[in-house]
Amino acid sequence: MILGLAVLVIGFLVINSLFRLDGGLTWLALIAMFLWLIILLLMILASSSQDIKEEISILISKSNEELRLLRTEFQQLNKRGVRK
Repeated sequence: MILGLAVLVIGFLVINSLFRLDGGLTWLALIAMFLWLIILLLMILASSSQDIKEEISILISKSNEELRLLRTEFQQLNKRGVRK
């Protein structure tokens, strides 16, 4: 998040100074804006994929625990001889 904010602020300052130096909208400024927006989009995607990865690992650990409990339950039922 800190890196994303740093990219946001530094990119804005660089593009703003480019506007001041060139005196308006030029091809160079337009290219810089689009590249800056692409970098921001990539930062957002990387952040969201990291969050998704963390949530998936939590879900996997919970499902493994549930499977372990189900396995022990089935083993106990088989020992008692209860079948359906």
